Amino acid sequence: MKQGLEDQVSLYKNKLLEQQDTIYKLESKLSMLSKFQAENKNSKTTLITADIIGYDTSNFRKSITINAGSKHGVKQDDIVISNNALVGRVTMVSKGSSVIQLITDPASRIPGRVVQTREQVLLEGNATAFCQLKYVPRWAKLKKGDDVVSSEIGGVYPPSLPIATVVETEMKGGALFQSVKVLPKVNIANIESVLVVTH
Repeated sequence: MKQGLEDQVSLYKNKLLEQQDTIYKLESKLSMLSKFQAENKNSKTTLITADIIGYDTSNFRKSITINAGSKHGVKQDDIVISNNALVGRVTMVSKGSSVIQLITDPASRIPGRVVQTREQVLLEGNATAFCQLKYVPRWAKLKKGDDVVSSEIGGVYPPSLPIATVVETEMKGGALFQSVKVLPKVNIANIESVLVVTH
């Protein structure tokens, strides 16, 4: 009798935990949607919410798989965001899912601009939790805490989408360019849901 009651209590606790997790996920999605819409009132884009259903198997995450595909309206090169910051872009689309190339992927190159100095930069992944800025001239006065946003150069990314924050700048000998390390605004390891911005 006692064992049966304990099993029932355990079952209800697990059900409650499952519902709390579902509520958290839904609140997180709603918060993401409303934040994007509040900050992009005049945007004529469509948003598709999606859950992350897979990560690549390498140590450093270069891609994720989401549960939204062509039947949901996702197209190749659509932008993927979380908390109004860039996560990556869609590189492969099937009917019910899509693969997203993360900004931390070494093959990822995103045109950007440093907000404080207006310097035009290229943000590149380096297979760690960080990214780096390429082609930053020696004389550019970047400092820790400067913000990097997307640039519309190349026509893939919308302008002014937050991407990363400068954490370290280094000048090497007679090099023409600075070595600049940046930290993405989104902690990829912590997100469960994303928004696909269709164009």
